Amino acid sequence: MEMPDELEEGPSLGEVQMHSFVIRLWLEARAHPDAPSTWRGRVIHVQSGRHLHFQDLATLVAFLHQQSGWPDPLPNDLASMPSL
Repeated sequence: MEMPDELEEGPSLGEVQMHSFVIRLWLEARAHPDAPSTWRGRVIHVQSGRHLHFQDLATLVAFLHQQSGWPDPLPNDLASMPSL
């Protein structure tokens, strides 16, 4: 197996913008036996400490984009995301 003279390098750490998030999900108790279960969530942006409680994936994704500075998804993409 031949080894290349020079290895291709990826982006340096200075060029990569990284963000860390902690996401917690839980199932809330039903108000009565016939009521549907409700999923809830909380996300924390580790670098800033900002946090958000959410009930659907579109809200979570919007927060991730807002905190990271990455471009927002198209509105149609958010509308098609299922609720928790």
